[in-house]
Amino acid sequence: MSQPLSEILKDPKILKQLEENPGSFRFRDGASLVITMQFWPPHTILLQKDIKAKLGTEAIPTTFPVFGPMSKVLEVLSSSLNFTYKQLRPLDGSWGSMAANGTWSGMVGQVVRKEADLGLGPFAITQKRFRAIDLTIPIQYDTLGILVGKGSPSIDPWGFVLPMTPVAEFFIKLLIHNKLISSLIYDNRSGRACEKKLA
Repeated sequence: MSQPLSEILKDPKILKQLEENPGSFRFRDGASLVITMQFWPPHTILLQKDIKAKLGTEAIPTTFPVFGPMSKVLEVLSSSLNFTYKQLRPLDGSWGSMAANGTWSGMVGQVVRKEADLGLGPFAITQKRFRAIDLTIPIQYDTLGILVGKGSPSIDPWGFVLPMTPVAEFFIKLLIHNKLISSLIYDNRSGRACEKKLA
């Protein structure tokens, strides 16, 4: 039977191999990991009966079927690195956030407290999480946007005044009008002064 990851990583030879060959490292004699995961379709799918049965009052690693793309990532990691695993679910059912006292909840908390060796996400990378745990390079990027109706936009040159009250709109138009008149008068007087100097 393979040893728990925490025991294996105490061996300086293993750590040296891991540091020297991170891209091709494999646990020679296998390893046993505890993986924390949460139901989040379509990424991680747990059968409803397994969710209810395994989410109790005590966090006990066990095995249950997992489906979805993240389960495939876990299978590839398991076979590539040569480890077996048991699953664990967070008792509070959360991904993990930091409380005011500095403790963590959810899956992040289980990894921080060393109840689990790995959290199967995908997790949103935040500054607080980055300080508390080690994260892999991103495996997925979400592009978020704002929806607008289709159609050809029409440009209104006075569109900037639309959100204003009628009184504000009146004074803005009055200021623009006065500025134009002032400019014309000033230009007219300047032109006469130039003509007198030239004559």
